[in-house]
Amino acid sequence: MAGSDEHVSILSQDEHVSILSQDEHVSILSQDEHVSILSQDEHVSILSQDEHVSILSQDEHVSILSQDEHVSILSQDEHVSILSQDEHGSILSQDEHVSILSQDL
Repeated sequence: MAGSDEHVSILSQDEHVSILSQDEHVSILSQDEHVSILSQDEHVSILSQDEHVSILSQDEHVSILSQDEHVSILSQDEHVSILSQDEHGSILSQDEHVSILSQDL
Protein backbone atom coordinates (compact mmCIF):
# COMPACT_ATOMS: atom_id res chain seq x y z
CA MET A 1 0.00 0.00 0.00
CA ALA A 2 1.17 3.49 -0.72
CA GLY A 3 1.83 6.08 1.95
CA SER A 4 -1.69 7.43 2.06
CA ASP A 5 -5.03 7.27 0.35
CA GLU A 6 -8.29 9.18 0.67
CA HIS A 7 -9.09 7.44 3.96
CA VAL A 8 -5.94 7.47 6.02
CA SER A 9 -2.66 9.25 6.49
CA ILE A 10 0.39 7.55 7.95
CA LEU A 11 1.79 9.93 10.56
CA SER A 12 4.84 7.90 11.45
CA GLN A 13 6.20 4.52 10.59
CA ASP A 14 8.96 2.20 11.69
CA GLU A 15 9.58 -1.49 11.03
CA HIS A 16 6.94 -2.54 13.55
CA VAL A 17 4.04 -0.12 13.39
CA SER A 18 2.49 2.74 11.56
CA ILE A 19 0.55 5.44 13.39
CA LEU A 20 -2.40 6.13 11.10
CA SER A 21 -4.29 8.72 13.09
CA GLN A 22 -3.71 10.45 16.39
CA ASP A 23 -5.53 12.82 18.72
CA GLU A 24 -4.97 13.68 22.37
CA HIS A 25 -6.53 10.41 23.55
CA VAL A 26 -5.64 7.67 21.15
CA SER A 27 -3.50 6.67 18.23
CA ILE A 28 -4.80 4.28 15.59
CA LEU A 29 -1.84 2.03 14.83
CA SER A 30 -3.39 -0.33 12.32
CA GLN A 31 -6.76 -0.52 10.68
CA ASP A 32 -8.67 -2.74 8.30
CA GLU A 33 -12.37 -3.03 7.56
CA HIS A 34 -13.03 -4.94 10.79
CA VAL A 35 -10.83 -3.54 13.51
CA SER A 36 -8.47 -0.77 14.48
CA ILE A 37 -5.53 -1.41 16.78
CA LEU A 38 -5.41 1.62 19.07
CA SER A 39 -2.47 0.68 21.27
CA GLN A 40 -0.04 -2.20 21.25
CA ASP A 41 2.85 -3.52 23.28
CA GLU A 42 4.47 -6.95 23.36
CA HIS A 43 1.63 -8.42 25.41
CA VAL A 44 -1.64 -6.91 24.27
CA SER A 45 -3.32 -4.82 21.66
CA ILE A 46 -6.20 -2.48 22.50
CA LEU A 47 -8.62 -2.86 19.60
CA SER A 48 -11.40 -0.58 20.73
CA GLN A 49 -11.79 1.70 23.71
CA ASP A 50 -14.35 4.02 25.24
CA GLU A 51 -14.64 5.44 28.74
CA HIS A 52 -15.98 2.14 30.11
CA VAL A 53 -14.17 -0.70 28.42
CA SER A 54 -11.29 -1.65 26.21
CA ILE A 55 -11.54 -4.57 23.81
CA LEU A 56 -8.11 -6.20 23.92
CA SER A 57 -8.65 -9.14 21.62
CA GLN A 58 -11.57 -10.24 19.51
CA ASP A 59 -12.53 -13.09 17.24
CA GLU A 60 -15.94 -14.21 16.00
CA HIS A 61 -16.78 -15.86 19.33
CA VAL A 62 -15.39 -13.75 22.14
CA SER A 63 -13.90 -10.43 23.05
CA ILE A 64 -11.33 -10.07 25.81
CA LEU A 65 -12.28 -6.81 27.51
CA SER A 66 -9.68 -6.72 30.26
CA GLN A 67 -6.84 -9.00 31.20
CA ASP A 68 -4.21 -9.35 33.88
CA GLU A 69 -2.07 -12.32 34.88
CA HIS A 70 -4.94 -13.96 36.76
CA VAL A 71 -8.15 -13.43 34.84
CA SER A 72 -9.60 -12.27 31.58
CA ILE A 73 -12.94 -10.47 31.41
CA LEU A 74 -14.53 -11.86 28.27
CA SER A 75 -17.92 -10.22 28.41
CA GLN A 76 -19.46 -7.74 30.79
CA ASP A 77 -22.71 -5.90 31.36
CA GLU A 78 -24.06 -4.14 34.43
CA HIS A 79 -25.05 -7.44 36.06
CA VAL A 80 -22.43 -10.04 35.30
CA SER A 81 -18.95 -10.52 33.99
CA ILE A 82 -17.81 -13.68 32.22
CA LEU A 83 -14.33 -13.92 33.67
CA SER A 84 -13.06 -17.05 32.02
CA GLN A 85 -14.55 -19.78 29.94
CA ASP A 86 -13.60 -23.26 28.82
CA GLU A 87 -15.46 -25.99 26.99
CA HIS A 88 -17.21 -27.13 30.19
CA GLY A 89 -18.33 -23.99 31.93
CA SER A 90 -18.07 -20.30 32.44
CA ILE A 91 -17.09 -18.44 35.57
CA LEU A 92 -19.81 -15.80 35.42
CA SER A 93 -19.24 -13.87 38.59
CA GLN A 94 -16.70 -14.02 41.36
CA ASP A 95 -16.14 -12.23 44.62
CA GLU A 96 -14.15 -13.18 47.71
CA HIS A 97 -16.84 -15.64 48.83
CA VAL A 98 -18.31 -17.42 45.86
CA SER A 99 -17.92 -18.16 42.19
CA ILE A 100 -20.84 -18.98 39.89
CA LEU A 101 -19.26 -21.54 37.60
CA SER A 102 -22.08 -22.22 35.19
CA GLN A 103 -25.66 -21.16 35.02
CA ASP A 104 -28.83 -22.23 33.28
CA LEU A 105 -31.73 -19.84 32.72
